[in-house]
Amino acid sequence: ARSLANRLAAELPAEVALVSSPARRARETAEPIARALGLRADGGGAIGVDIDDGLQEVDFGRAEGCTWADIERRLPSLAADLAAGASDVDWPDGETAEAVRQRVGAAWQRLAGRDRPVVAVCHGGVIRAVLADLGLGLNPGRRWSVAPAATLELRRTGGVWAVVPADEPAQVRSR
Repeated sequence: ARSLANRLAAELPAEVALVSSPARRARETAEPIARALGLRADGGGAIGVDIDDGLQEVDFGRAEGCTWADIERRLPSLAADLAAGASDVDWPDGETAEAVRQRVGAAWQRLAGRDRPVVAVCHGGVIRAVLADLGLGLNPGRRWSVAPAATLELRRTGGVWAVVPADEPAQVRSR
């Protein structure tokens, strides 16, 4: 997180906003970024990270914490769907694909509606939902993947969003 923070501090404009999922791992990644950028939420010295509940990772229900082997054994139809590349998944006892779309879509609108650049520290499921909403993840032959602590830039030009891989070791790729 510190290495990522130092790199971003050198690249980002001064007026950037920093938003994080409420998950501890996301906040622990966002806080060094905020310090490196010199972001302060108030005069009392609080670190300037906005928390957005809409950026929380997908609720995987019964699949939470499972290895792939566990999912294949306990939830074979889910495993088959995932292996076939399904991204619109209703997680058993977890979030439905529609609930994820609505929650993440609302969070994306809040981020995209800001009047300055935004760094969002969030999760793979959230990123895939945003990309799908933008029409960048709907091709069944292409699934977006982002490694932990990777950066992915979404840039709007003329009303059209594009993915801009921002770093070499963790670039967005098609699988």
